[in-house]
This record gives sequence, C-alpha cells and structure tokens, in this order.
Amino acid sequence: MKEPKPLIGISSCLLGNQVRFDGGHKGHEWLIKELAKQVEYYAVCPEMEMGLGVPRESVKQIAHGDGVELVGNTTGRKLTTLAKKTAAKMLTKFPEPDGMVFKKNSPSCGLERVKVEKKNGYMDRTGQGMFAAAFVANFPLVPCTEEGRMADVEEREHFVMQVFARRRWRDLPKTVASMQLFHQRYKFVLMAHNQKLAKDLGKIAANSDRRAPDKACAEYETVFAQALSKRSTPGRRFNVLQHLFGFLKDRLPEAEKKSLYEDLQGYQTGEVSFQTMVSLLRHTSQRVGVTYLAENLFWDPYPKSLGLQRFLA
Repeated sequence: MKEPKPLIGISSCLLGNQVRFDGGHKGHEWLIKELAKQVEYYAVCPEMEMGLGVPRESVKQIAHGDGVELVGNTTGRKLTTLAKKTAAKMLTKFPEPDGMVFKKNSPSCGLERVKVEKKNGYMDRTGQGMFAAAFVANFPLVPCTEEGRMADVEEREHFVMQVFARRRWRDLPKTVASMQLFHQRYKFVLMAHNQKLAKDLGKIAANSDRRAPDKACAEYETVFAQALSKRSTPGRRFNVLQHLFGFLKDRLPEAEKKSLYEDLQGYQTGEVSFQTMVSLLRHTSQRVGVTYLAENLFWDPYPKSLGLQRFLA
C-alpha cells in the first residue's frame, strides 16, 4: 500500500515566490526540484500575511526590555503586535505539518541566530524569528530546519527522516497493538539515533502497566520525537549494522558469513559505504528469509529516489 506523502510548511521565498521585501526570492533548488516531488507542501510568509505587501520596508528586531520588538528598518514603525497577532492566526489557518523549513536569518522566520540590535547599535545573533518562535512553541514535536542548515547533507537527511517518521506516526491508529508494530518497524532507526531512548520506547510500547492506549501513545509520541531529534553517528550506525548481521550469521554458509563480516569491518574502516552495507544486509535478509526484518524501516526510512543514504558515512 502506498503511504500518504508528508505535509511540509516551507517559507514562501524558498519556493521561488517573489515575496521578499525587495520583490525577490531565495529559491532553494533542492527543495523545489527534489523534496517537493516527495511531499505535499504549503508556502508561508508572515510578512505577506501581515499585509505589508511587495515591495515593502525591510524589518529588524531590536532589544526591548527583556524581549525584542519588530520594527521597520528605516521608519522604525512598530510591528510587534501585528506580527504576534498574525502568527497566532497563521497557526490556525494552516494545518499542522509534519515538518517545517524556515528562511534563515529572517526576523520573522529565522529559527536561530537572528540579528537583534542593541541600544548601543551593536548587533548580536541571539534572536529567533517571531513566527518561528510561535510555531515552535505551538508545535514542539514537529521537526524544523532552515535552508542554511540543509547545506549539510547529513542535516538534510536527518530532517527528511524525521518528517517521514512523523507522517507515519500521525497516520497510525492509536492502539497499543499499532504502537507495538510501529516500534518494531522503527527499532533499529531509533537505535542509530539514541539507544537509551530506544530502550525507553520499547518499554512504553510494551505497556506492561496497562495504561489507557491514548496515554501510552501520547508518551510514546513525545519520546519518539526526542529520540529522533538526535542525529545518528557512524558509530551508532555501525552498532545497528552489527545487530542486523547478528540476525543473519547463523543462516549463512561459513564462507558467506566471513565475507559479509569482512564487509562490515570495511564499513567501520571507511572502505565500504553505509549505503552499500545496508544494501548487502537487506538483500541477504530477504534471501535467507528473516521475516522479522522485512518491515524494518532502517532499510528505507524515506523514498530511495531522494538518494540521501549515500551521504551518510
């Protein structure tokens, strides 16, 4: 059965829409040409939602008491109240997405390191875009990133992995049986990101204390998001590959087992790629009939056509 596509919110200018203050855009080639084919998405631009139009005066954040104000860069027009009201409306106007891609450095959309002007005129990078701050506060479990971060291909892979995981979770019937099957499919993905929380999630999914399904599932969702928020590492990926090899070794002829083990060691030393190792283990498990691994999402946590596994060391 074909899975529903995840829903992603994307800063409008990153999609090539001419909504920036100067009438330009910041179209992001990978978002437009690659990711957009694999997801459903909608565009957001807080400043357009505020009714500021194009072209418009650029805005900036300035320090004010313990917080910040959003003002016109030239006129000093105060826009904080309008920005906050608009952000609140946008959070109900647009559906909750499975992920969000913000425009970096934007006084409205930047996730972090947004410039804040101090009284002495000094600019520091301690701010967060006003819409981004409201979004994160309202949807703390939704994975978020900026286009600047996605220049790092491992960050790109990490974001996409979280987005597809969240889509699958949200589509899941919230029963204990469904949660347990979901955990079985994600067990090795979780181990590659946070082994401690993977164990905790196993206990939650087992539901040995017989809590109501809605409460058990709510806790699972929170801890699941926390576990996947940590990036995987070559060391943790090697640990998972070892576990997968353990399911296969007793079913293989000695020579084939030795060859596969040497490939595994080759991954650890950098001679064999992660993508190659995953492919070898997957095909071997299918050939020898390890049914437990058949639905394991470590093999394909997102569409292969995105080609992201090849970037993982």
